[in-house]
Amino acid sequence: PFSPVKDNIYDFYDYGMQFSNSINMSGGNEKTTFFLSYNNVNADGTIPTDVDKNIKNAVSFSAKTQGKKITATTVLHYVNRHGSLTPDGYGSTNAAANLYSELLQIPRDFSIVDFKDYKNDKYNTLDYYYTPYAFNPYFAINENQSKFFENRIYGSMQLDYKFFDWLSATWRVGTDVSSLSRIDWEAIMKFTPGTPNA
Repeated sequence: PFSPVKDNIYDFYDYGMQFSNSINMSGGNEKTTFFLSYNNVNADGTIPTDVDKNIKNAVSFSAKTQGKKITATTVLHYVNRHGSLTPDGYGSTNAAANLYSELLQIPRDFSIVDFKDYKNDKYNTLDYYYTPYAFNPYFAINENQSKFFENRIYGSMQLDYKFFDWLSATWRVGTDVSSLSRIDWEAIMKFTPGTPNA
């Protein structure tokens, strides 16, 4: 008889973790000040394996010096991010590229974690999976992946000139430059002739 498996979706997911570390340094005197910081964030989401891992490193620097008439301020940030993305299926030719869709199609009376061994357990493979209209979610997260790499530099420089107590001028220039590359790959889905899902 039909008997729903309690938390079959919940059990598929892991606990997500995020670690953040930072160090700051500042100093100066009555005319000049500076601030320097480094921040690292290492996050791994709730999907099994590191398919949704994100690592960010950021360095920030700012300085200000003030003279009798001129004040100069500089701010500069550098951010490096890299990690993995969840298979989403957009623009793909692989039917198992969308993890969320595969999970939605699994009946409530199936234990999803029992599908984990999709290479050696005969009934978890592409050939013998319980339906030809869906695919093993563990196949999706292990065989179809995306990785990204991003670098970004942004900041500004500002000069203030004081003509009088009631009149001053400001000149400011800024930049924001970034580069992003993404690599996607998908497994070739080969079925054995004569098997139920072929």
